[in-house]
Amino acid sequence: MKEIVKELHKRKLSKDKLISYGFIKNSNNLIYECMLDGDLKLEVIYDNTLKRRVIDINTNDEYVIIDLNNSLGLYAGNIKDMVDNKIKDIINNCSDKEDYMYEQTKDIFNYIYKTYKEELEHPWGDENGVIRHKDNKKWYIALLYVNKSKLTNEEGLAEVIDIKTDNINIVDNKTIFNGYHMNKKSWITIILDSRLDNEIIYSLIDNSYNLTK
Repeated sequence: MKEIVKELHKRKLSKDKLISYGFIKNSNNLIYECMLDGDLKLEVIYDNTLKRRVIDINTNDEYVIIDLNNSLGLYAGNIKDMVDNKIKDIINNCSDKEDYMYEQTKDIFNYIYKTYKEELEHPWGDENGVIRHKDNKKWYIALLYVNKSKLTNEEGLAEVIDIKTDNINIVDNKTIFNGYHMNKKSWITIILDSRLDNEIIYSLIDNSYNLTK
């Protein structure tokens, strides 16, 4: 069963909208089913994350060919297109666009604005961004979107911040990581999925602000 991560980037699903779309409550999950081509059925499951699988109704086996990295044949390619289009339709109709992936990210940038009156800039023209001092233009925080596998043994897209530090020994590779795309001797990376308390992050941001003045 494939977890749907990239497609849900910065979008929040609504249970009410999923039910209106046709999802049915099943124990602690919401499940949506529809027939594809021939004897293949798409099953989409929501249990705080969104997952999907294609099942051959004759054998009850999962049709995993569409998830292989190899080039797909015409039939499998058509099935994958049908699945992808249905997932996009579900997400478009059952979710709301958000500014950030994580609630913690909102807390962090609200704190920065309240404390320093500075907002995120997008120098690269995409959703990655930085906050810098108004006077010397030096960054003291960067917001990036990376695959967790770049930092951990986990998979999936993550919202992270890079912060300058004068104590690289705080890196534990569980909650605090070496700076991603930055000097690993003076920058650290934090995944903003609440694995590290807000108050600790606030303190690290304050330190980064002072180090870059």
